[in-house]
Amino acid sequence: MAGERGVTLIELMLAFLILCSATISASGIISYGHRGTKKDFRRVEALQLLTEKMNRLCAISFSKANSYLTSAGVDSYTFTDPVEGISLGEIVVPSSKDKFRASATLKRQAIAFPPMMKLTLPNPGYLASDVTTWQLEDTGNVWFDGVTGVNHYPYRVLKISVKVEPLDCNPPELAVEAMSFITDLEL
Repeated sequence: MAGERGVTLIELMLAFLILCSATISASGIISYGHRGTKKDFRRVEALQLLTEKMNRLCAISFSKANSYLTSAGVDSYTFTDPVEGISLGEIVVPSSKDKFRASATLKRQAIAFPPMMKLTLPNPGYLASDVTTWQLEDTGNVWFDGVTGVNHYPYRVLKISVKVEPLDCNPPELAVEAMSFITDLEL
């Protein structure tokens, strides 16, 4: 039977085995890629939530934000419940059903100024666009604690920190955080 052509059962089984192992390997790679894509989507959702929360918190006036710290009697406070209509705490994104925890911290920020010169006003000849009309006085080193103090100048600053962390992820994913400042520069 040396002249007969065809495929034996063993050759078919071997070819099928090779096809199965290649398919299983490919499905593992596709599954791994899908996990990475889902993780990327959660990261983008976390960044979008972070941006939205930070923008809304920065829109709060200094006096309103400072009143929360004053009424609590502290210089730093972390919010985990809604504040000023801004949802904080556990958040579920409706489109993906992903869960996140968002928190925001307000803190009175101490500021140190190197030696600086204070603009003397009123100054009848003062023009903001002409530096030769500026009259300055030396104030020396200035330290401002953000609330009161010996050198109490009206440079009041609140630091805002927002943190968004994904929940129900295996393995756990890193949280995203951002920081900004609210200032009160009115005299």
